[in-house]
Amino acid sequence: MPSDIEGGIAAMFRDATEQSAVLVLRNAQDWERFNALKDRARQKTQAEVDDFARNQPKRLAAARKAIIDQAGARNHDHPAPFGGDKFDKARIDRQARTLVANNHQKRHLAIQAEEATSFEDLKQDIRSRDGIRGLAQIGFARAIDRRMGPDRRAHD
Repeated sequence: MPSDIEGGIAAMFRDATEQSAVLVLRNAQDWERFNALKDRARQKTQAEVDDFARNQPKRLAAARKAIIDQAGARNHDHPAPFGGDKFDKARIDRQARTLVANNHQKRHLAIQAEEATSFEDLKQDIRSRDGIRGLAQIGFARAIDRRMGPDRRAHD
């Protein structure tokens, strides 16, 4: 199962991306789009949590079946020793729970990554829309360049 550190870093990155997107929001349409992105991510997260709680027994059963099928498949790499039984119910249950929890965590991280990507896309759209505004600022910055000492006058 992915560690809590990985989830914490993903959440911190998403929060930082959200804060940087808030700084570039210019008008009501930008705020509406931003809030719609947040709501969609919140709905997806809630849907995943609800689906996980509702279908956890089904997911565990499917994971157990996949583990048993994989263990029962013919394997010529490492033949089992004579008289050995590789079907331990407790181990299979543990593996199934771990697999289901990992898949649930992966879906959460995917939702968070999608939300961060959508915030970055929003920022990029706003910057491209407001790109003309920065051209005059660059020109004025060049015109008011005040240098000191020998660099003050341009030498021809």
